[in-house]
Amino acid sequence: MEGEKSVIELFHSPFRIERIYRQVGSTALKEVGQDTEVVDCPKIDMERISQLKTAPGLIALVQMPEMNAIAPSDSGWILALDRINDPGNLGTIIRIADWFGISQIWCSNDTVDLYNHKTLMACMGSFTRVAILYADLFELLSRSQLPRYYGLLEGEDVRNLTGALPGIVVIGNEANGISEKLLELTHKPVSIRGKGRAESLNAAVSAGILCHTLLNI
Repeated sequence: MEGEKSVIELFHSPFRIERIYRQVGSTALKEVGQDTEVVDCPKIDMERISQLKTAPGLIALVQMPEMNAIAPSDSGWILALDRINDPGNLGTIIRIADWFGISQIWCSNDTVDLYNHKTLMACMGSFTRVAILYADLFELLSRSQLPRYYGLLEGEDVRNLTGALPGIVVIGNEANGISEKLLELTHKPVSIRGKGRAESLNAAVSAGILCHTLLNI
């Protein structure tokens, strides 16, 4: 994990930090009580370790938890992602979930990896507060008793819904939308009405608008 803000977030999470690399001269972590090994590195070494163009002051080596140990939630709002390919979109959606207090995201097995570097940078530490579960999305959705709201180009204007019960907001693939198999399940199709001529919205933007609208009905 790279960057001072993201690394400090780890101290308030269940993630186990193995080691922290800190650029020589950095004052980061002076105020954080911790017993993790901290290795001070010259700038040239930080640049070799980092995947960023400009090396950050802190880089953390973190033990990855077992994601399939997460139990699917059966209450509240959930985001479900069907074949999201872009790591930036996934990271932004995780941050959106964190903003709206959504504590769990279900990802299809072919959604981009949570631990992709671009995903982690885009979510800005929110992955420490949102449980991410990778599984057969059709199986998860079919077993759940929660209402399903599918973000589709053709559907009821989400602004016109009344009394929406907490459920699962499903966001589809950037290019192909929600898969035909998932469309076989009972669902409420909801759409975001626009006034311009753009063909569609970015997946993360759609997730943000749908969450803002549905969670505030």
